Amino acid sequence: MIDLGELVIDQEANALITVRAKSGAYDTAGKWIAGPAVDTPDLKAVVQPAGGRKLNDLPEGVRASAQFFLWTRFDLALDNVVLYAGEQWRVVFAWPRRVEAGYTRVAIGKLK
Repeated sequence: MIDLGELVIDQEANALITVRAKSGAYDTAGKWIAGPAVDTPDLKAVVQPAGGRKLNDLPEGVRASAQFFLWTRFDLALDNVVLYAGEQWRVVFAWPRRVEAGYTRVAIGKLK
């Protein structure tokens, strides 16, 4: 059986950066102060423009914001932030298929 991850995702992937927030804390007034964002260069993904029939797989409210699809072996989830082409992108939808196929596909939209 051909392994999609080995043939496509690993060989054609671009190195991307995930943006993760460190743990925050509450101040003396009880207000939450988020931790600083840390760039982690641990993501490799194949990037494809979103369009055509692939957009029909998305819920209607998400279609307008999805601009690219990422195929990766890395675990990405809804609202994760990725740096691509010098811009920050948010995961707006995810299709985790780690168990059956060994990869995750996500739709990303540009952060404003």
